[in-house]
Amino acid sequence: MGWFCKWIEPYTRLINEVCKLIPNNMTITSQDLTNTTAQMSGFGAQDDITADLPNVIQNMLEEFADRDGVPEGITLSERTAREICDQKDIGSYTLNIASRLTAELSEYPLEAHYKDGLDPDDMEKIVEDANSSYPTVQMSSEYFNFCEGYSTQPDSRGGGRDIHALIMEVNHSEVLLYDPYRFRRGNGSQIKPTRIDKGDFKSAWLGKFEITSTLWVEGTDQKRISQYIS
Repeated sequence: MGWFCKWIEPYTRLINEVCKLIPNNMTITSQDLTNTTAQMSGFGAQDDITADLPNVIQNMLEEFADRDGVPEGITLSERTAREICDQKDIGSYTLNIASRLTAELSEYPLEAHYKDGLDPDDMEKIVEDANSSYPTVQMSSEYFNFCEGYSTQPDSRGGGRDIHALIMEVNHSEVLLYDPYRFRRGNGSQIKPTRIDKGDFKSAWLGKFEITSTLWVEGTDQKRISQYIS
């Protein structure tokens, strides 16, 4: 066995050196949870189960406006958020949200983007970009298999409604997000991030149509928000 130990020793050292190069952010840490919870301190809970998208957009801009160099005036009232989402009937939204949101923010150097077909790597880049808000995503009812703090019942056809959520952090294996269904206005509970496996998130994000939908706001190329003086 002595010869074998001498033979394998260089490979063992090599493996140990490679392991040192692997990033240690494979999972969400307690500090990540604390930081994200603090970011959500200004969030408002929804009071209508059909108003998840207006609520998420409100909170998306609330967090964005709290960053250095971003004008505070970009926040929206609940009424304006509902109008932008064209919420005239229960669960009725159109795909013109990005253009209406851009128009609402027209006095600032900001533009809303709505894109289909992004993947988790694209989303992670948006999350890490200080010049962009956190992204709002649409997920299928499959998400409710993994949600925290509540459960849902399928409708009479055995399905369920989609949910919109705000992505707060993404790493190698997990996602932290704001789930508007988890908190209701007036119940006194602290708003906290929901933790979900990255694979489960991707499956719910893709949904049965195998396509992702994402909305976010970013500073324009002509004048980055970090240079804006309110």
